[in-house]
Amino acid sequence: MSHDDPSEYNPLRERKIADRRYELHSRGQCSCCGEDVLEIWRWSGASFARYRMPQHFDHEGFDAYVESLDEQFLQSSADTLEDFYRELLKVNSPEGIVADYSYKFKLMEYGRQRASALQNLGYLTVLTSADRVDKNDEVGVRLAFELGFAAAEHRLMTAYEEYLQDGIAMSEWRSAGLPRARQERLRQGARTRQEVLTAANRLYENDPSLVRNDSETARRILAMRLPALQKSANQQLSLDAVTRHLRAGRRKSQNRENS
Repeated sequence: MSHDDPSEYNPLRERKIADRRYELHSRGQCSCCGEDVLEIWRWSGASFARYRMPQHFDHEGFDAYVESLDEQFLQSSADTLEDFYRELLKVNSPEGIVADYSYKFKLMEYGRQRASALQNLGYLTVLTSADRVDKNDEVGVRLAFELGFAAAEHRLMTAYEEYLQDGIAMSEWRSAGLPRARQERLRQGARTRQEVLTAANRLYENDPSLVRNDSETARRILAMRLPALQKSANQQLSLDAVTRHLRAGRRKSQNRENS
């Protein structure tokens, strides 16, 4: 199977029902048949679930499938354990389990031990299979697992959803704002440098000896109290910062002359 660039985020279809958002994604193309390998992702606040679509799934069936899925709403035991197994693989290595002793790791280890115990009892396949089960004990094991999962999700949503939403919003704001903030810093830096170099050229005209004395030039520039160098009412750019602008401007000028 070939995978798309993970940095790209382009859902094929989207549907929103109340506070739930559903998206259809392609994991790439199957190397055997060339068809898209499709998944439906469900977002509800901080809760996330992923469903693998059967082979030959039709994009046009997305809305109907989502409506049916939304009636069930929660993942089956097989869906949940597939994601859990994927996370287990991240902390297992040929040398052993990579332990960091965080609460997240302890939960993984807690689950791994219970999965091993269920396998010894012959019930793990009941939870990892999507096939219908009819025996009362197998139905009970699956229902108990899904009840525990629903209770844990509900506790997360009830106790922490507001904080998680705030954290997600802050992260998105930071991701969107940092590039703009960097551009603004670069723009302000370029403006400040130009102001410093313009002032320096005026000083050089009156006193050519300053050309090779950046520290004294910087002191005289600061004495001018130029608006672009003011950081607050009683503070302006430091002597070192003005000196760096002077030296950077000289290097840039020399590079142009040598090119």
